Amino acid sequence: MEYTFHVGVRELPPAGKEYWPREVIVRTDPTGPPFVDVPEFVTSDHANTALIRLKCASEEYGPISHYWLVVLPGNFTQVSHILLFFLLIILLFHSKF
Repeated sequence: MEYTFHVGVRELPPAGKEYWPREVIVRTDPTGPPFVDVPEFVTSDHANTALIRLKCASEEYGPISHYWLVVLPGNFTQVSHILLFFLLIILLFHSKF
């Protein structure tokens, strides 16, 4: 399956740079690997910390070079989730693995 997104980003002042729009094409393989197990929350000693246990993912479909864990506050709205999804796509395309 193929999805095409047109994403724009505007920096807050004082920089105020704009990147409008950027076409991001995401292709998924329907026969690809399944999602990994949900991370397990262990404990939190402070408001800004959390101990989270990740299970090892299977390398059945190839080697794993990175684990990405995205943590969202519970009070995020659906719109916030969608905007964060687009931002993560942009970061993934610009990151140097």
